[in-house]
Amino acid sequence: MKTKVVGVCQSEAKLTTDESKKMLFWLSFLPGTSIFLLYAFLKPDAPPVIPSEDCGVIQFYQFNARRSGYFERVSIRFDGTQYNRHLFFDKHLKKIPEGHKVCFEYLDKFKYRHLAESKLVKWIEPS
Repeated sequence: MKTKVVGVCQSEAKLTTDESKKMLFWLSFLPGTSIFLLYAFLKPDAPPVIPSEDCGVIQFYQFNARRSGYFERVSIRFDGTQYNRHLFFDKHLKKIPEGHKVCFEYLDKFKYRHLAESKLVKWIEPS
């Protein structure tokens, strides 16, 4: 080991081998891997989705195509609003004619941001 004295500061030359370089390379992955694993175990689960209830007037039904097949949406003008909302409509639900006032339960994508789209769950009898 050689020592140089430069002014007031002292520096030392370090001896490094290929094995210590390889070990340092693999040890540098530990902090990042530890943080990733800690996040994976401690992250919160998706929040529970509670269906919202609302009423409105059915405007129209619309068929849409995608690679996996066809799906249907229903356009409803909610009470107290001046715009329509498009809700995913399952095949198992009964179609109610256009222009009728209905109450329903739906999953709201604006309330639960992790949902891909709003979905009609079921029709409710108006009270």
